[in-house]
Amino acid sequence: MNYQDCRQLLKDMGIWAPAKPGRRNKTLRWSDEQGQRIPGIYLNETNTGKAYFTLNSACLLKEDENLWTDLPQRSVAKTDTANLNIYPLPDKGREALHQLFMQPMEGE
Repeated sequence: MNYQDCRQLLKDMGIWAPAKPGRRNKTLRWSDEQGQRIPGIYLNETNTGKAYFTLNSACLLKEDENLWTDLPQRSVAKTDTANLNIYPLPDKGREALHQLFMQPMEGE
């Protein structure tokens, strides 16, 4: 799944993502660009165009290993290699996004 396809699926779920990835990528938000931040998760793109998520220690969301896989470190920016970098398994994009974002967050 490419960045724009992933961004559209997120939008359909009520999640705002920046129009394009960048070195200083903005935090995802509920609703729109002024909505509540979703801490610790960023939508990124590999140099081959694959959309993936970077989850840092502030992220309360947990991925289901049956829907997500780790992105090899060689595919992510050096600044993200210390974090968890995941992308949906083939043909599981919509289901994986729903699992990640629509689950109760840890501690709730």
